[in-house]
Amino acid sequence: MRISEMRNVVTLAIIMMLFTACSAMAQDNLMSQAKVVEQPQYGSRDMTFRASQFAVYASAASDLATTWRGLSPDRQELNPVLGQSRLRQGTIVMGSAVVMSFATTKLFRAGHPKLATALNFFIAGGHSYAAARNGW
Repeated sequence: MRISEMRNVVTLAIIMMLFTACSAMAQDNLMSQAKVVEQPQYGSRDMTFRASQFAVYASAASDLATTWRGLSPDRQELNPVLGQSRLRQGTIVMGSAVVMSFATTKLFRAGHPKLATALNFFIAGGHSYAAARNGW
């Protein structure tokens, strides 16, 4: 390396160290100003909510499994959103379960545990109905 290239590397390293130090001080400052909010403890509601999340994932998986088992050369998926691709079907069904689980978890933590749990069981019911229609 030439001397001019070395100066550029050293200058860049010094600038990066300064930015890192400034960023760390800013984070420390923000952390000291942040208020700590305690999450409410729900006890048995928490267990019911976890069971409802399990129901969402289990019913989505059974819906997907019965859809795939039911697909054959003479049968097709009737839902135009899901299409005929197994990859697309899996992505949409399980992706929607993950998104809804994330949303209901946010709702649960925001202080609405009954609504979040009811939504999970409602979604699980929809997937279970679809799985039953597909023919367990």
